[in-house]
Amino acid sequence: MDNLQKIEIILVEDSESDAKLALDAFKEVGVDKQVTHLKSGVEALEFLTNSGFRNGVQFGFKANLIIIDLHLNGLKSIEVLRGVKSNPDTKHIPVVILSVSENDPLKFTCMELGADSFITKPLTAQGFVKTIEGLEHYWR
Repeated sequence: MDNLQKIEIILVEDSESDAKLALDAFKEVGVDKQVTHLKSGVEALEFLTNSGFRNGVQFGFKANLIIIDLHLNGLKSIEVLRGVKSNPDTKHIPVVILSVSENDPLKFTCMELGADSFITKPLTAQGFVKTIEGLEHYWR
């Protein structure tokens, strides 16, 4: 987990229960201080592209990893992914898409738009821990 402790992560998740599972897992592996949880696609794009402060966090932050729930309410994850990958300032950031189904029909669209990984959303905190541990390969 040493490599993950050196990066900054944005988690875009609108489900409170799923966000809690993920944040608990980040805490368990010791990287919770590097995670910024955003609750919507609009908030994620603002956070990555605008400067200023909101809730004590500086916007314009350039993350090292973005994790997006596939089925966000409001601005959809596809639009967030498209916005991240079409912006010269953010297109280099790896994006991981979380879905409840490995066979989601949007999987191929995400990959075509530049998602770096498509992962089935774990249902338990321990499952999230294993998923997070698997993300470390991006920084080896």
